Amino acid sequence: MKSMGINGLEDNKPYRAKTWNQLLPDEIDKILEYATFNPELSSREISCKITDLYAFEKILARQQK
Repeated sequence: MKSMGINGLEDNKPYRAKTWNQLLPDEIDKILEYATFNPELSSREISCKITDLYAFEKILARQQK
């Protein structure tokens, strides 16, 4: 901070980095669609079914390459 002088005292916008476990917009859409058509399932059941059906981990692995 010393090297920035008086400018170092100014407010800056906080830096918001993408987190490693953040859902992608298309994944959120799939989750909401599945939950809408399966209201009898709990959130835990929905997460298990979606993981089995859509394999989000594979999608993320491809996008990070």
